[in-house]
Amino acid sequence: MENTTRNHDLRRFPSGEAKNSLRERWNRNVETIDRLLPVRDREENRSEYHPYERAEFRATDTGAVYQGTGSDWELADAELASVEANSVNCVQYVSTESELENALPSGGIVVVCDDITLTSTVEATVTDELWLICRPHTIRRGDGMNATMLDLTASANVWIEGGIVDGNRAGQNFPAEKHDEIILTNDGTDFLFIDGLTVVDNTNFSVRARQWMGILASDYTQRTHPETISNPSDAAGLDGFHAFDSESVLLVNPDIRSGDDAIAVGARTAVTKHVNVRGGTVSSPVHANGVKLHTEYDADPVAAIETAVIDCQVYDTYGHGVTIVDDGNTGNSVDDVVIRGLITDVGMDGVYVGATCNNIKANIQVAESANHMINLAGGGQNAAVRVDGTHDGTVGQAATGCRVAGYNEVDVRGTYDGRGVGTTGILLESVSDVTVDANVTSFNDAGIRIDGSGQPNDISDNIMIDARVADVGGDGFLSVIPIQTARLDVQADDVGNHGINVDGGGSDIRLDATVYDQRQSGIRLSSVDIVAVSGIVDGDGGGTNGILLEDVTNARLEAVVRNVDGNGITGIDTDYVTVSGCALSGLAGRPVYSTGTSNYWVMTGNEGHGNGSTNTVLAGPQKTVGHNLFT
Repeated sequence: MENTTRNHDLRRFPSGEAKNSLRERWNRNVETIDRLLPVRDREENRSEYHPYERAEFRATDTGAVYQGTGSDWELADAELASVEANSVNCVQYVSTESELENALPSGGIVVVCDDITLTSTVEATVTDELWLICRPHTIRRGDGMNATMLDLTASANVWIEGGIVDGNRAGQNFPAEKHDEIILTNDGTDFLFIDGLTVVDNTNFSVRARQWMGILASDYTQRTHPETISNPSDAAGLDGFHAFDSESVLLVNPDIRSGDDAIAVGARTAVTKHVNVRGGTVSSPVHANGVKLHTEYDADPVAAIETAVIDCQVYDTYGHGVTIVDDGNTGNSVDDVVIRGLITDVGMDGVYVGATCNNIKANIQVAESANHMINLAGGGQNAAVRVDGTHDGTVGQAATGCRVAGYNEVDVRGTYDGRGVGTTGILLESVSDVTVDANVTSFNDAGIRIDGSGQPNDISDNIMIDARVADVGGDGFLSVIPIQTARLDVQADDVGNHGINVDGGGSDIRLDATVYDQRQSGIRLSSVDIVAVSGIVDGDGGGTNGILLEDVTNARLEAVVRNVDGNGITGIDTDYVTVSGCALSGLAGRPVYSTGTSNYWVMTGNEGHGNGSTNTVLAGPQKTVGHNLFT
């Protein structure tokens, strides 16, 4: 097979992928195993295997033994051919619990050649490199054992290849007693490699790997069978692959359906420099999350996770699809996070980042999320998000399409469908340097909302919005804190309130809008200084005003307003306004109307027809009106 070893089909990373220490060591390990592990097959098939020097071929039909010369298989002498010992050329063959326990401490290649049922914990201290070959056999926890199955403390590299570990949950005192299946502990200087291992019916953490220099698990499979757990709280602790305090963690093509977190990487006493989940599928339907990266509750101040790449399919989770949190409140930020892939049918957020993350890039597809599709709540420097997602259509909760809080540079793209239960399409809280290029539909509140953290000096600046918003219950665009240096290019269709509502004030705003079928004003500006407005507002026979200005200064309006059940343009306590080149038609009220303390209006070169009144009313003594045509 391509990308496998020649004799035993062990997985090997292609040369283009084997460019870090974990993958390089993986490839060296599998080559070593492939050369040292005897081949067992029919004598007539020996030509299909490579005769490495010192390799051995044992004929399963005749009993003949051949030695590899590097170029050919040579028949060994008759005395050697008749030897059937458990240890041959540094290979130990084990078929019982005691043989397994006796073989592990000496390291080398240990081959499980029959199913083994454990009656007590197999515990070993390993000082030399160990290759434990379990494929295709099963190591099973015996009925009533109620203890950890395999507990290895190693000061050398460890490889576990293939096989099935059966936790036998039904045969234990579960849930009163919960015990890990496999515990693998190191001193932080060596590497752990796991290839093709399957764990079923675990009673606690399936694999608990602690303090390794690097962990590489390929094609790891787990079946907790959560559908057999009647009480969801019993699933707590039934994690899939759980790594602690290891410098580098890489999982390739996992296939996990667990009771608790499917994949969890924790930092308690050390720094995890990099986490990578590449390919595969993970699920946790009755308790917790798909992928969880976190500092532990009892973490030391130095504990942290520095960088992560999560690129897999997450489906059917009780909690978040992917979550990154600082349970230990260390305050240590995550430097870089990349999240890609498909996240479906999640009980909470598609992605939740509660820890401070300075650089996060998410390019994901989310389907059927019950809460936020993506929720970046911890703050940081740069957030680049692209989500194409939908809510599950039944549960609202907070339920935004995208929530970003406390970031200095934000880029949000994609499509967000609230399916009539989501609250806000895109919620930006205490952010600056914002770019939004998105399509937002079917939310109960605002399509896009800019908010703060409740502090008196909250302001959001350097904003560029290019968005289409449709079928929302509130405003198409809403800002409730001051915005500054903003360009808003918004198409809002079928909105329950204002098409665009700059409610919190601001300055230096360029607004180009297309608003159709709004219930209130097409565009509402409050407490804004220096604003230019263009575009089209069509109330489709509804709406209170086309454009409403409240306490605005220095505004220039050049727009088309039609079919509004009110005035085309209304100004309240608004000064220094130029209305020029506007087409204002089909209005139930007046084309232009200002009131209160409004003053210094210039209205020239406007036209319209079919309005409830051809007269304009401008408050204040300082005004200029000329060259307008209203019929």
